[in-house]
Amino acid sequence: MQKLKFLRFSKEKVSLFLAVYIGLFLNLSVYIGRYGTQNSHNSLIESLYILGEVAVNIAFTFFLLRLISFCGTLFFKIVASFILLISVCASYYISFFDVVIGYGIIISTLTTDIDLSKELISPNVIIWIIGLSILPLALT
Repeated sequence: MQKLKFLRFSKEKVSLFLAVYIGLFLNLSVYIGRYGTQNSHNSLIESLYILGEVAVNIAFTFFLLRLISFCGTLFFKIVASFILLISVCASYYISFFDVVIGYGIIISTLTTDIDLSKELISPNVIIWIIGLSILPLALT
């Protein structure tokens, strides 16, 4: 299959797109959930707190992807695709099960038996992964 000529972007543009996509779009439910939960009664301060968190997430993701891009084009495409797929999976569980993914969640997922693992993978997860990762994967 021949790549489309108009879908060729530099690694910098792909990194920026993926940083905004992962840092803002995939974490949108987290930002919405956190808005209003701070102890401040001033909505301006809460909005600035959320905007700061969005900016840090986008900047860190962009920095990580740009750092990976120095290792070569093929390595960048593989690792960026892997990061995207992991982020899409995480956003599903964060959005629908309201979990905070940390060390304990990762360890318990890796050490579960087959019956519990079957419950983690459902048709809804597959649809979510395909639906949210097809456009960004086409760009990488």
